[in-house]
Amino acid sequence: MKQRSAIILGIYDLFLALGAIFSGLMMISSISGVFSEYPTQWISILPFKSWIIPGIIAIAIFGIGNIAAASFSFRRKNNKFWF
Repeated sequence: MKQRSAIILGIYDLFLALGAIFSGLMMISSISGVFSEYPTQWISILPFKSWIIPGIIAIAIFGIGNIAAASFSFRRKNNKFWF
């Protein structure tokens, strides 16, 4: 049972990583779609003026972090993937 839960967690982490990378790339390209225009209401509140920096953050933190968690869960040598 412990092996099955580690595999399921690894697959879930891979789906999260793919979603974060895809969303980050959409933010960076921001040609059309939901990320085509940065909301003017946010410009005075947030330190960002475009979607480029939030896209890089999404890829770096959520995408790469979930890929690392998935690789730890597929190795199953220790319990680091739970953290």
